[in-house]
Amino acid sequence: EKHEQIIMTTIKMNIARSATDLLSKPLHHILVDAGVGSRKHTLSLVHSGRVCLNGEIAKDRFLTANLSVGDVVTLDGKVVIPEDLRYLLVHKPRGVLCSMNDEHDWKKELVGQRPLLSSLIPSHISERLGHAGRLDLDSEGLVLLTNDRRIMNLVIEPSGFCRKQYVVTVMGSPSEADLDFLRGGPKIGGMGQLLPCRINVLEKIAPT
Repeated sequence: EKHEQIIMTTIKMNIARSATDLLSKPLHHILVDAGVGSRKHTLSLVHSGRVCLNGEIAKDRFLTANLSVGDVVTLDGKVVIPEDLRYLLVHKPRGVLCSMNDEHDWKKELVGQRPLLSSLIPSHISERLGHAGRLDLDSEGLVLLTNDRRIMNLVIEPSGFCRKQYVVTVMGSPSEADLDFLRGGPKIGGMGQLLPCRINVLEKIAPT
């Protein structure tokens, strides 16, 4: 029942690699693409001498490989093969933490007590997925989960192609001057520089 409500679309496909994907990549990036772990973890694997390139131990973090021209990367003697690209469009309900784990959450007393985004992924999906952007705990909406770092960066980057739209209910009634201030992309303490945006008032709710 949970997955019927949460998973809107699940797509597994091989996507034609862009020109940049066919270039040489750092070894730890190749390990990340294979679902081995995070960048930090895969860097440590390279430094520990467990990764080989074409039969030679590779300890240089700047060493690159190009699998499309025949380079072979191994981890503990096993050939590293990039995962198929996976894309999930997930509806995150209110109360679900937009994180794959909360072990390092600053609210230590809440660790393990809140449902995570990772709990919404069907059990048959084995790829290591990350979320492109995040929604607050008390908000709900569409979140993209994928192991395609190129697409993820395009969605996350403010200068990317993906326009985000939010429907927000606020306390009080902001003036047009207040809205114009936000539309202009102000600099706000604690948040930094905001980008210009479009704001439309959809409805004014009468007090009850």
